[in-house]
Amino acid sequence: MAYVLIAASAAVAALITAVYFIRRRKAVSWMKRTRESAGRENRAFFANASIIKSEAGIPEQGGGTARVKLLLNILSDPDKPYTASTVWLVDITAIDYLKQGGEISVKIDADDPKIIYPGASWARYVMV
Repeated sequence: MAYVLIAASAAVAALITAVYFIRRRKAVSWMKRTRESAGRENRAFFANASIIKSEAGIPEQGGGTARVKLLLNILSDPDKPYTASTVWLVDITAIDYLKQGGEISVKIDADDPKIIYPGASWARYVMV
């Protein structure tokens, strides 16, 4: 009976240790991606975009922000506009800025022109 309790205790300890290291690895990976994303956003360049489609989600409870999916016509090069989609976390007081047909300032990732950051302080890019 004592051997069973010792084996069960060891199994529980191993399980807790495994969960801890998996969560720690995920947290480190998330922090690394966040730092890389911030660096990429700092290297992005400004452009204008027209809003083709805007879908605002339900505002987060108590946060004052809502997740907004955007389909944009990027006008960085007037001769070669292109379409890109992005997801931003937007202050609910600024959602009216993102109406279909409107124009907004955006930042285009220098390494990947399909990654579009907001060009205003009332929104944040969401890694999808």
